[in-house]
Amino acid sequence: MTPDEAEAHLFDRLRRRDPDRFFAASFSPAPVRARLLALYGLHHELADIAETVREPMIGQIRLAWWREALPAIGAGEPPGHPVAIALAEALRPEGLAGVLLPRLEALVEARAEALEAEPPDTLEALAGRVEAEAGTLAEAATCL
Repeated sequence: MTPDEAEAHLFDRLRRRDPDRFFAASFSPAPVRARLLALYGLHHELADIAETVREPMIGQIRLAWWREALPAIGAGEPPGHPVAIALAEALRPEGLAGVLLPRLEALVEARAEALEAEPPDTLEALAGRVEAEAGTLAEAATCL
């Protein structure tokens, strides 16, 4: 899959699944739009793990794949997954990988913690989870 094909795939997926972020990305300049599509694509991949697995261990295995893929993505050698290909393209500008990769790793870790944790039982616990997931995603988007 080429980077352009990966971007088209993510554009269509975001349009169907996340209209608010789709419109925000659509009105961004082309280079930023491609990076946002990649970031939001990762967000949806990670969210899908929690939504589709019944056993936390299976989810952890899938998250481990992303944990291992991120350094390769940062090095410009992504596995053949559309989101990984798009992320590798997104990280190409000099210095962006160093800024964005730690945030992407934090997204994976937040999803891993949420997968193992009980549902939040206090407002503070819920706010912490939202900050770890959505807050980190928003912070990563501002780096693009």
